Amino acid sequence: MAFPTVEFIAAPATEAFRASPHNVSTVKPTVDILKSAEGMIRVYYGLEDEDKSSAYVCVAWETLIHHHNLMKDTEKYPKLSEDINSILDVSGIRMFHVAFTSEPYGALEAPVTEVATFTLHEGQSKDALEGLVDDLATAMNAAPKSAGVILAAWGPTVEKDDLIALVIGWTSIDAHWALVATDQPIKDLIEQIRGIATITVKHVALAHH
Repeated sequence: MAFPTVEFIAAPATEAFRASPHNVSTVKPTVDILKSAEGMIRVYYGLEDEDKSSAYVCVAWETLIHHHNLMKDTEKYPKLSEDINSILDVSGIRMFHVAFTSEPYGALEAPVTEVATFTLHEGQSKDALEGLVDDLATAMNAAPKSAGVILAAWGPTVEKDDLIALVIGWTSIDAHWALVATDQPIKDLIEQIRGIATITVKHVALAHH
């Protein structure tokens, strides 16, 4: 079974987007173009919780080639590049693509989505990091329902060989911090990962179309 490649975009949010990050009218021009592109599955958007000046746009593609085909479209892509300015400041854009190893939609459509990235330390094993992140996703998915985990999914990033991404859907941010503070096996896995990689964690409530 093929799983999607998800494009993650983070950039400074426009004033209109910060004021109402889930306002459909603000994102509609961008969403309409994306929805017209072959191979686009779903588009997600929201404001980062830690830095409420940062917008997130996440686009699930059937394959990375479909995204590249849109970028080559001389009619649609210039219009998309213009319309996305209503959401974010493209001059400060940060982007990566994740080739997920399992279905990620439950994580992206949760009340809160944790976006965690793991940058491998120089000289460390990528296979070891992937194994630990896979173990962490498995442990999260096995947590009791009361812990607040909805779904965890991970994958390598296309752009950087030393970067792995994990998304976890949570019922709330508090549920996330409570579980990682109290579940010893999960705490141990995180510490093992921290020994070979730099961890970055963000949270965002994503709307989707």
